[in-house]
Amino acid sequence: MAFLIIRLILVSSYHLLHPVAIPVHKNSRYRLHSTIYWSAPPGINTIVKTKPDFETFHTCKNSGISFAILVLSLLWYNCFVQNSILTKDNTFRFNRMDMVFNFSDVNSFYYTEDQIQKIKHTKIGIAGAGGLGSNCALALIRCGFDNFIIADFDVVSVSNLNRQQYVASDLDKPKVECLRRNLYAINPGITCEIYRERITVSNVHNIFGSCNCIIEAFDNAESKAMIVSEFLTEDKLIVSASGLGGYGNADRIITRKIRRNFYLIGDSISEVGAQCKPYAPCVMIAAAKEADVVLNWVLEK
Repeated sequence: MAFLIIRLILVSSYHLLHPVAIPVHKNSRYRLHSTIYWSAPPGINTIVKTKPDFETFHTCKNSGISFAILVLSLLWYNCFVQNSILTKDNTFRFNRMDMVFNFSDVNSFYYTEDQIQKIKHTKIGIAGAGGLGSNCALALIRCGFDNFIIADFDVVSVSNLNRQQYVASDLDKPKVECLRRNLYAINPGITCEIYRERITVSNVHNIFGSCNCIIEAFDNAESKAMIVSEFLTEDKLIVSASGLGGYGNADRIITRKIRRNFYLIGDSISEVGAQCKPYAPCVMIAAAKEADVVLNWVLEK
């Protein structure tokens, strides 16, 4: 208890001397309550729903509020407000704002309600969580997609960090688990089913059979051909890639429509290998183009 009191006094002293300005988007549904004026630590500021306004900043100013009331407020914060960003029930809680986050608020800036429903009713399968798969997954979740199945047997290695969406602390950890964590960090409300296993003819339908769109993100030609041939005759969108190694002349990475439900990204020449290494720019361009094909296909249906 003594430790907690000392902590509260130190935090209070700091924030009494440091006013802060908190940006609020002019179209946001939430704003800082105008009656809270002291520079409080994360979580103290209250949130109220309000009609959209055009105030760009709400400045929390130092005021003459008594030190005792501030300490009691801090005690309430430490005892009752959760500090974790991602709670056990997968709801997102801002540290600065005691507000449950809903990614639909993001989508509402860019899509009509009909488009949002199309996106929400689309299940994305990602076959491979390497350079293509991890980058494409992050692009798709930022587009609003929230239902994923991801399969990959591999773990994160040092050589992956030049182009894949992982960090040093992910080394030797399963790619599917790390990628799911990264997706949850952007939108904790998603459904993300992962399979840490090698994809073969015997299990590919069990894993991706329920998906509307399948992203082929394999490293070898045999696996690429296998997944395309298995789903080409079904009513699913298949997006594959071929030829995205090297660097320079990024315009060579193009999108080609092969069939009604099959698109191919790349230059079909620069296959990754010993003489043609993969680099972040072209890999990420190809992954972004895969995501763009999915978004266009879903919205234009």
